[in-house]
Amino acid sequence: MSAGSRHFAMAATLLIAGGGAGQAFADAKPGPAAGERKSFVACPMVRNTYVPCWLAEHDGELYYLGPQGDLGAEFYPPQLGHQALIEGTVSDQPRICGGIVLEPVHVSVLPELAPSCNTILPAQGYSSPPHHRTPGPNNSAREERADRGPDLPRRPPAEGVKFDVPFEFDVGERLYSRDSRIVALAARYAKEVGASRVKVTGFTGGALLSSGELLKERAVVGELRARNIETMLRHAGIGDAALDVEWREAEAPDGIDDHLTRRAEILVMP
Repeated sequence: MSAGSRHFAMAATLLIAGGGAGQAFADAKPGPAAGERKSFVACPMVRNTYVPCWLAEHDGELYYLGPQGDLGAEFYPPQLGHQALIEGTVSDQPRICGGIVLEPVHVSVLPELAPSCNTILPAQGYSSPPHHRTPGPNNSAREERADRGPDLPRRPPAEGVKFDVPFEFDVGERLYSRDSRIVALAARYAKEVGASRVKVTGFTGGALLSSGELLKERAVVGELRARNIETMLRHAGIGDAALDVEWREAEAPDGIDDHLTRRAEILVMP
């Protein structure tokens, strides 16, 4: 089943919001100031525009997250039937789909089922959100750049070249396709430079919410991330002799870019 089909497979049983739903948010008191950071757990909602847009409500305000896309898109949408951890910075852009824009924004689907998270908002005259058309030739250059990766030194410096691989909150067993490219790039680079060692570190992180609540990942998540990356590197041709694998706690979350604590790190050594 495609990503889009999976997200809408529950549609037959979802609550369709009434005609005025959502508009109240746009007409409410002035929203938060640009640059304000927001971190909260909420039920994502989808607005039924031609290209659907994803939103979330927090503290009486509606926030725009991003457009419906595919596995390779820069924004990978959440799911109905699950809560999501939303972390972002309030933008000074005009509202999109009735929601205040969070940019950048990081959305992590929480694994537990939440049947009440099932709201589809009507289009209500809103335009489709800005989006890339996928698949198609318009994306070929973008995909090629992603596969090629950034410019890397011909030889790693003494401290090595680091590749950070992001993970969703409390998840260590899977990666989005866009993030698995980072692992492939690290493996390719290690083979090209004849790296003597490839060190993998899996981190267990968390999130400090705007409410002051601290969300902690399972202690085992760091190991799961490290083992996941280790397996991918082995399949990419990195031998046992070169691999060094460990896991540990990340720095304590402080509500600023906490998504960076939820990661694995690949260090390619000369």
